[in-house]
Amino acid sequence: MSSSVSLTFDDPITIGEWSAFCRASGIAYNQNTVGGNVFYADVIEICFGENTFMGRWQDNVPPLQAQKITVGTYWMGDLRSVARVAQAILRKWAGHSESDPEVASLMESVNR
Repeated sequence: MSSSVSLTFDDPITIGEWSAFCRASGIAYNQNTVGGNVFYADVIEICFGENTFMGRWQDNVPPLQAQKITVGTYWMGDLRSVARVAQAILRKWAGHSESDPEVASLMESVNR
């Protein structure tokens, strides 16, 4: 079983829109994570777009826009929180989700 949800969007989300959402939702950016696109909501890890790490820490910044966001946690962590964060993102921007049945079921229960 995977502990992540992959969200895709027809229209790109800009870093400005994403940053505003993060501030309002208690999601924090961590520039010290390889990839340059990793944000955290407590132990939930959120990747904004694809890995952009270029091998130099000073270039480790998130992309200017993204059509994919991945929400996950460490090895089988709190899947209900993963579902809550993913649903909050989908409420803000219409998109599609892909996950294992266990996470998909939790996402449906969070949506009720």
